Amino acid sequence: MPPNLITSEITPDRPTTNPGRTHLRRRGVIAFVILLTTLVAVELVVRRWDRPRASLEIVNEGDGPMEDLVVAYGESRISVGKVDRGRSVRLRMTAGPVGLLSLDFRQKGNPNPSLRIPDYEPSQHLADGSKFVVVVQGALIQRYAEEDEAPDNPEAPWTWLKQWFWDQFHKNFS
Repeated sequence: MPPNLITSEITPDRPTTNPGRTHLRRRGVIAFVILLTTLVAVELVVRRWDRPRASLEIVNEGDGPMEDLVVAYGESRISVGKVDRGRSVRLRMTAGPVGLLSLDFRQKGNPNPSLRIPDYEPSQHLADGSKFVVVVQGALIQRYAEEDEAPDNPEAPWTWLKQWFWDQFHKNFS
């Protein structure tokens, strides 16, 4: 070999990306997929445990405010507080079988400070799309079912996701 000849080593072709970076990116994707799967599973479990709720409306048409109102059905107990004269309060009761609905309150001029409705069936009202209305008029009580304008129907687990994708598609491609 001549003395002034410069020699160079032949190196094999190297990938243009850093192998450590590719490995890190792969780990990130795997972690993201695991996190997303976990979140979806938690959402499904929570929705399965969450029992549907039926609407109950209490209307005060008595001579004075209903004070310290407490509504109970089954194991549920809701402390409402005060309902002024001519006003109403809307509650969501866990849907269940026929049971006792009780309303305990104080009201000036009302000889019956507690009401007991033995045949309250919120699951039937929920199935019918109606709400149960209790009108307190002093000693007189009216109760009836009417159409529920805002039912509590939980969406299917994927409905919100499909709607979001649909909105994004229309926003970006329309």
